[in-house]
Amino acid sequence: MESHLKSREKSEVDWHWLQTEIFIRDNGKIRLPHISIDIVKGCNMSCEHCSHLSPLMHGHYPKEDLLSSLAAWSKKLQPKRFAILGGEPLLHPYFEEIVLSAHLHWNESEIVVVSNGTLLEKLNDSFLWDCGKLGRIRFDISQHIESPEWVKKFELAQKCFSVYGVPITLRQAYSKWMVIYQQSDDSRYIPHHSSPQKSWDVCAGRSFYKIHDGNLWYCTRLSSIHLAAQEGLFGEEWNRILQHQPMRLENTQEEILTYLKQAALPECSMCPEMVEVIDARQMPLL
Repeated sequence: MESHLKSREKSEVDWHWLQTEIFIRDNGKIRLPHISIDIVKGCNMSCEHCSHLSPLMHGHYPKEDLLSSLAAWSKKLQPKRFAILGGEPLLHPYFEEIVLSAHLHWNESEIVVVSNGTLLEKLNDSFLWDCGKLGRIRFDISQHIESPEWVKKFELAQKCFSVYGVPITLRQAYSKWMVIYQQSDDSRYIPHHSSPQKSWDVCAGRSFYKIHDGNLWYCTRLSSIHLAAQEGLFGEEWNRILQHQPMRLENTQEEILTYLKQAALPECSMCPEMVEVIDARQMPLL
């Protein structure tokens, strides 16, 4: 397919507004727009340029570790929106328990499940009934393939969700994808050497803080690189980026607030300075 390239000077994310939304509440918790957590490493699809590097990964995170992180960080943070991601999150054998636990700990937040929509039929009616009764739980479906079979499956799920009053939205993501990671001539993932400020200026992931490995990370891409290094998938060219230190539970609220309110980090140099959008393509699963 012929590639289509686009560029823009600034991200559409209003960082000045986001900064005003990050503060310590009267109850001592930090209010912020968005936090996410990956509960699965791998996926049942293999999307080129996946920001979470899911085509390279396999398996899921232990339920006990995930529930422990939710419980611990809910004592320090109060997000407006809490997203449950992957890979494909419905691949986790304890998916339903994790979602309900997130609602338990952050019942003032909107709990959002981000899924590719291929496994929605596996959800139990009792789980959907719980979601509808509790409220503030919704599903965001990213359509990564264009096929009549997929559309039919989504429409059936949409009808089922409506019976229980569970919101489900659709985002078409099968046309153009953003190029995030640079690849060498021998197809290895390598960091860019961009101006951190220029990369940050066009970043669409601002405020997408991530709970990963029990810690709080500035962005999804930093935590994904950390995981890839743990899995032995990335080499020494990433050592400079891997020096990044996330926030830990023992950090003070003031230290966490300062971390969240940063703008461009030196590590932002790993990302491109311009937005490049190409035709969508599925890769073979490893």
